[in-house]
Amino acid sequence: MFVPYEMCEDGYEAHWTINYLSHFLLTELLLPALKMSGSTNEHARIINVSSCAHEASPLINFGSISNSQGYITNAAYAKSKLAQIMSTKYYNKILANTNVQVFAVHPGIVNTELFNGTLLKMTMPWILSYICKTPEEGSRSVVYACISPELEGCGGYYANCQSAKNLPYADDEETQRKLYDTSMVMIKHFLIEN
Repeated sequence: MFVPYEMCEDGYEAHWTINYLSHFLLTELLLPALKMSGSTNEHARIINVSSCAHEASPLINFGSISNSQGYITNAAYAKSKLAQIMSTKYYNKILANTNVQVFAVHPGIVNTELFNGTLLKMTMPWILSYICKTPEEGSRSVVYACISPELEGCGGYYANCQSAKNLPYADDEETQRKLYDTSMVMIKHFLIEN
């Protein structure tokens, strides 16, 4: 998080590739096995670790996802997390008649290496222990989404072990579909090789 503009080997901006597109690719590669492993009583679950930072995201401009002009690192991170939530919601729609459910989980603000290089970490590192969750505390929402029987048949965006509201833009079905279609084009060469 908060890295300067960088293109990954796949030709896309680093936040986009690392936080969103790689998860999307992994989901597509595992989907056939996940569909076979879930049952009506116990769905297979896909868990994406997301962030409330998605709320600060600009709208996704599909024509310039990796544009370096006007690059703002926080906005790039937020956009990747917004895409993750939109993808989660779209997968739940297209997988509705399968035994797979998808979650995007915000673990809370967790005191990890994510803050390295930030002004806060450099000037007042001690304050993070007061305002952030520990990694163990942050993992609770993720583990809850993985194994809680209460979530059987659910899916969507969760924070603090409960269903949470996301940025309304993330619920736009047409934009979700466009994101899915664009993402499939972005990863198609990986799918052909496998």
